[in-house]
Amino acid sequence: MASRLRLFLLNAGLVFASLTVGLALLEAATWLIRPPPSPYSLPRNLMTAASGVWTLTPDFRGVMDNRVDFRAKTVTADARGVRRGPATAAAPHRRLFILGDSQTFGHGLNDDETWPARLQETLNTHRPGTRVENWGVPGINIDQYATRLDRVLAEARDGDFVLVGVSWNDLITPQHPIGVMRLVEGYLVNAPAEPANPPGETPAPDTATAARVRLYGYTGVVLPPLQNAKQFAEALAANSALASLLMPRLRALWHRWRPGTPLTQIVEGQVPDANFWLLYDMKERARRQGVGLAVVLLPERYFIDDALYLAYSGGGRFFPERNYMAYLARPLCRSFDIPCIDPFDALTERHRNKPVTFAIDGHYNTVGADVVAGVVAKEITDLLK
Repeated sequence: MASRLRLFLLNAGLVFASLTVGLALLEAATWLIRPPPSPYSLPRNLMTAASGVWTLTPDFRGVMDNRVDFRAKTVTADARGVRRGPATAAAPHRRLFILGDSQTFGHGLNDDETWPARLQETLNTHRPGTRVENWGVPGINIDQYATRLDRVLAEARDGDFVLVGVSWNDLITPQHPIGVMRLVEGYLVNAPAEPANPPGETPAPDTATAARVRLYGYTGVVLPPLQNAKQFAEALAANSALASLLMPRLRALWHRWRPGTPLTQIVEGQVPDANFWLLYDMKERARRQGVGLAVVLLPERYFIDDALYLAYSGGGRFFPERNYMAYLARPLCRSFDIPCIDPFDALTERHRNKPVTFAIDGHYNTVGADVVAGVVAKEITDLLK
């Protein structure tokens, strides 16, 4: 009996060792072919959050790199913390200020590849004298756009114009979310909001998140937060090439077969309405200074890509129409009398021939930036009259 048990344990050990070695070799081979994307693809210290207002760090220069979709992309900011772009073809007599998050900032793109930069190049030909300024900052939402508008209006003159790039995340994010993007050790991370402290007390630092970020900086290893299943899975995908290949497929299966969508609660809670109230307030503040304002709807790739939409929509069960962002935004654009530019159809049509987003990262690539800029350039003409 003892000899049989020893033989069983020996065979089990050999099987386990073989599987371990096999997986290690497969992981190493996959790393050589396609490493996992970096979770911190934005350059360190790209942003500052002075006085509660997020901006790019003044006079910043650095590179973005996620190891998979984009490599060594240049990011530069001027002395005001505004991303640099192409120069105007003539002395500007009107400025077009563009507020937004990472889709507007141009995550994964060089300074001259973002959609505001491509818009500038188009206007240089068709409406010379219009200066486009990209005030986009990764990780922020509409409440920050409303705060940053004060800085825009401090520079704006009568006849200038503001475009607000409203991404899908902007539309459905509550103004005071529990989980938020924060700057930790100079990196933008997705971490829960710090707990409130009694008046007069200094907030306790988030030492756990800071330690994980420092560990990544020294070793390249992402230590997952054990209390959050989603972030644990994302950390695993950032460490393992095999996990990073498997994760999108598992996520698609979950989206395809989940019983419902959390968007129902968000919509019933009138989160989009609350965000449009902020946009309306921005429009009125700009109008009183003689400055126009319009919104550019920037749809998520889950609605643009046919296969992703099939999974995300539960086979079409969850949304009354595919352009669900515009479905929610259209009546709000009308009721608040805010001009809204929607590039969804152009993005979707182009994506069927050539991807408009990065395969892993999900932000618009150069093709998507060109499409958005082209649609905005066509529709901005009447707004700038």
